[in-house]
Amino acid sequence: MLQPTHDIIEKCKSRDRASLEWLYDQVMPMWLGMSGRYFNNKEDRHHVANSAFMKLVDSLKKYEGSGSFEAWCRRIMSNTIIDEYRKQKN
Repeated sequence: MLQPTHDIIEKCKSRDRASLEWLYDQVMPMWLGMSGRYFNNKEDRHHVANSAFMKLVDSLKKYEGSGSFEAWCRRIMSNTIIDEYRKQKN
């Protein structure tokens, strides 16, 4: 995943479509791989990854730029996988 610049993150915070598409294209391959470890079904993998992206977009205002953006994204995906796994288990 490419490290987004401060400008791209700020544009994503303001819901700029082109910046959000760029971010989506950057995180999806990593997230589909992560979700593939827990969900065998392709639709489930995509559902979890898309849910995580929506959480990412909603949480961008909380990202202050300290620490790795990729690690922050991975944490959101990990938490989403855990939430979805628990839902399906019940």
